[in-house]
Amino acid sequence: MPESALDAMVRGAEAYFDAMAAPGRSRLLLLEGPAILAVRAMEEIDRRTGQRELGEGLALVLGGAKVEVPLDALTGVLCAAFDKAALAIAFGDPSEDYKEAIRILVAGIPGIDADAQTT
Repeated sequence: MPESALDAMVRGAEAYFDAMAAPGRSRLLLLEGPAILAVRAMEEIDRRTGQRELGEGLALVLGGAKVEVPLDALTGVLCAAFDKAALAIAFGDPSEDYKEAIRILVAGIPGIDADAQTT
């Protein structure tokens, strides 16, 4: 059975959380990197990597949305939510709570139907 857009977004978030769970990675990329390189420099790196991929996925999912969505802003807000969740998980908060929170957040985006199936 094809994966729903919601499931694909949540699976991507979970993969990000898993990748950020490597010891020290969240601290280095989300706390120390911005402090050393400056926040804007880290944001530019993120825009060329994970944020770009997330934006491309959102654009595909939202291509048929019936409402106008500010894609760049939505992508940035979701990236910030993913980063906050990754830090919380790295500091010992339950990952399942954050995975469910991301599912709830993403399910509320116009054009993402939790029940619809995509190809």
